[in-house]
Amino acid sequence: MNITVRAAGQVVNVSVEPTTTVARLRSLVAERLKGIGITLKPEQIRLKSKSGAYLGDGAADSSTLASLGVTSDTTLDLGQPGPPAASTTSPSSSPPTTTSATAPPATTAVPSTASSTTPSSLPTTTTSTTASSTTTSTTTSTTATPSSFRSDVVAVMAKDLPSLAEYKDPVGVFIGIGSYVAHQTADKVYKQQCPPKLLEVCYEAKLPLRVLLVDPGFGLTSLSQQVYDLDPRWQSMPLPSSEAGKVARYRSTSGDMQIWVYPTAILSDEYAKTQLTPSQAKQDASKRTLGGIDLQPICDQVAKTGVFVAGNFYEDAAPYLVDGDPSVLEALGKPYYLGT
Repeated sequence: MNITVRAAGQVVNVSVEPTTTVARLRSLVAERLKGIGITLKPEQIRLKSKSGAYLGDGAADSSTLASLGVTSDTTLDLGQPGPPAASTTSPSSSPPTTTSATAPPATTAVPSTASSTTPSSLPTTTTSTTASSTTTSTTTSTTATPSSFRSDVVAVMAKDLPSLAEYKDPVGVFIGIGSYVAHQTADKVYKQQCPPKLLEVCYEAKLPLRVLLVDPGFGLTSLSQQVYDLDPRWQSMPLPSSEAGKVARYRSTSGDMQIWVYPTAILSDEYAKTQLTPSQAKQDASKRTLGGIDLQPICDQVAKTGVFVAGNFYEDAAPYLVDGDPSVLEALGKPYYLGT
């Protein structure tokens, strides 16, 4: 069976058995983290269940996953590192901010290393655009920056996001945060990356669609299929040399619909806000940013005539930011739109 461990918008997938012990699971996770440049000793790793309890707290390392109620496809979160081994130097007391999937993006994955050269303008789209003097963006980081936060990728995103507000005609925008999917069923891929209902709604409303997928997992080499692999209508777009190795872009053969893929982590507090419940989200009036880029003015401009939906839809958390044509949003439904 597979166990998914999440941290700061990334995932590590570990194959285990019901008889696997807590000690063995920690060792397996440590091996996966080491493979992506994060060094933690097994005894420093604490795995937190969805309920908030730490796996193994109050239980012996010899406890099996079955005895703790851990089943296939369970998702755990990487918590604060435990105490260091007596014979080693103490690690930082701050929690690790990155992990990353050892399982796939598609065969067309974006390489995980790239030049930091500032990218050029976007590829030409079929929708006419005009310059907007009302939309600005900033990339000032005010919170912890994960090691898989790629400034070269975010530089491309910092140009792409404001361009969404420059379309002359209405446009639909869907941003899947933490949306890389490893070893999951097709319906879960579609849910997080581009739900069929979204294509249907935008087609009926005659809305051009721009889907932005943000997750460091897209930069890995693997075999898991993503939405642009599952649906043959998505065709890879050529990139200018300044974007090569940084992003990937796909165009649908069925209309003015595109997917833009960004293999980067986002800031730690940004990811935390994508996990809020609907009630928590209503009480949180803080600014919504992506890689330090303010999404609100972009959302406001798009929502005047189109729709804007952003969130982490792995589970049914509240959308990170949503606004626009009520009829389109209501047709899209939960978990992307929860009503007014």
